[in-house]
Amino acid sequence: MSRETPEVAGSAGRAWVVRPFGEGIHAATTIINPLKKPQTICIVDIGSNSLKSVVFDLSENPPTAVEKYDKILGLAKGQLPNDPAPKLNPEALEVMFAKALPRVREQIIDSKADTVTVL
Repeated sequence: MSRETPEVAGSAGRAWVVRPFGEGIHAATTIINPLKKPQTICIVDIGSNSLKSVVFDLSENPPTAVEKYDKILGLAKGQLPNDPAPKLNPEALEVMFAKALPRVREQIIDSKADTVTVL
């Protein structure tokens, strides 16, 4: 996948555009209602230690964060630096799928976010 040619993947009737941002780093974006200019955007950052999401109101200049969620997960807990075969922490994955991602889903629905970007 090159920086110039984003990959498009379908999910739940929506197109997700996936773009690389460096070695092993990608972002996926979907527009929930492509017929109107986005007024809210939710940015979700899944990192090695935490999951963070922020909903921004784009009608203001500069955009204003209207809702934030942060969950410490420890996905990389127990990994050694430069491990040739890194594995994500199973307990952290369980928390992410059972608690953190459902909470982010609620945040997206409740805020009526027009666009969602996952890093």
